[in-house]
Amino acid sequence: MNINNFKEIYPYLMKANISPMLWGESGVGKTAIIKQLTRLIGYNFVYLTLAAVEDNSDLIGLLSPVKDELGNDLYVSHLRPDWFPTTPKNIIFIDEASRMPKSVIQSMLTFILDKKLHTHYLPEDSHIILAANPPTDDYITGDFTDKALVSRICHITLEPTKEEFLEYCAREGKSDDVISFLQENPEMTEISGTSSYLPDVKPNRRAWADFVSPFLQLNPPKELIFDVIRGLVGTPAAVRLQSHLKNTSFKIKGKEILNNYNTILSNKVKQNYNELDLLNIACEELTREIKINKGVNPDQASNVIQFLLDLPIELFYHVSRSILKLGLDSVNKTLGENKELLKRMKNKLEELK
Repeated sequence: MNINNFKEIYPYLMKANISPMLWGESGVGKTAIIKQLTRLIGYNFVYLTLAAVEDNSDLIGLLSPVKDELGNDLYVSHLRPDWFPTTPKNIIFIDEASRMPKSVIQSMLTFILDKKLHTHYLPEDSHIILAANPPTDDYITGDFTDKALVSRICHITLEPTKEEFLEYCAREGKSDDVISFLQENPEMTEISGTSSYLPDVKPNRRAWADFVSPFLQLNPPKELIFDVIRGLVGTPAAVRLQSHLKNTSFKIKGKEILNNYNTILSNKVKQNYNELDLLNIACEELTREIKINKGVNPDQASNVIQFLLDLPIELFYHVSRSILKLGLDSVNKTLGENKELLKRMKNKLEELK
């Protein structure tokens, strides 16, 4: 992902409470990019490097005794670290994250997910961004394979374009001679190039429910969705989700059927009459919605009846049985007593005999 793409997608990550981790070569501009982004959105920039942290006490602060009014010791508490912000609207930039000692990982778990460091909570509207070099022979890095830690982060390979770097140099007033030289010799921007790297990210329930779902509900730019999802659940899952999203031009959601099954939706079902897999997904969603709502009101029952009557007979029979098996009174008194549905159900039963 290049710089402009990251700037475009980051507000969506903030709203979905997703902490990104930028992987990239040293000197590629990770820190400068985050400083610039922080200024752009009007937040405070708080820098923390884990390369300088030797153990947990360096991160969470020293212990200090707490006394009562008479000076008697009550308990000990960790002092607030001097880097810890006290005002709202902060971007906490954790640099050299792949160099953290194993003793620090446990503190990082609660800090990243709950924005809490021991007894200290980050102020309102504070967000975390991490950065690291890839674990190649060019760098001394630690073990960044802890599954609980990896699954709390959206992993993004940052690959700035040559043009983005030249724009940065011009904007920051760098030497015109350097800019013109690199303009003529773009291959000299960096010799080694950028290492595309992502850790072993795998699907997990927390990522789907807490990160992917709220992210997609924000309707982010379609062309940037794949890179974010890949960083949350891994490449294979992201590829399959992307394929699924491409097929949703037909998709009818269970909530739509239940609350607003109109002529447009009915025509969609009829036009995709032979797409049993797609229709079955809609049926499963509908059944789940009815179960969650613990029944249907008269208008919803009318919508469900019309939807069922539009379905192919095999699917109609299957989903009708599934809905009636829920054993909900409002369902049994509407769907279960509807003459059209009962007639169609009877015909199917006779056919099975």
